[in-house]
Amino acid sequence: MLNEIVSPMGLLTGSVVTAMCTDQFGDHIYTGDSLGYITMYFLRDFCEKIKTNKKVNYLSTDSNLITMNVCWKAHLNKIVKLDFIHLNKLLMSASVDESVR
Repeated sequence: MLNEIVSPMGLLTGSVVTAMCTDQFGDHIYTGDSLGYITMYFLRDFCEKIKTNKKVNYLSTDSNLITMNVCWKAHLNKIVKLDFIHLNKLLMSASVDESVR
C-alpha cells in the first residue's frame, strides 16, 4: 500500500512513500520516501473531525484537514524505517544508504 502513495517530492520526481510513523498522540504523521525525504503532516484537525463523527470528504482538496508542515532531505537514498521515540520526542530514520539519523 505504501508504494501507491506519492510523496510531496514525488509530484516532481516520481518518488513514493516507503516508511511511515506517527507521534504518540497521533497529531503528526511522518513519511519517508524513495529519494530520502522526510515529510511531517499535521493530523489533529482530521482526527478531531473523525472523533466528532462529522462528515469528512476524503477526496476534497479544499478541506485542508491534513496539512504538510515541513519536508526535508534526510538521506541520500530510500528511507526504509521511521520511528518516533515518544520519551525524547525524537524522530529516527534508517536508509539503504547505511545511515541512521
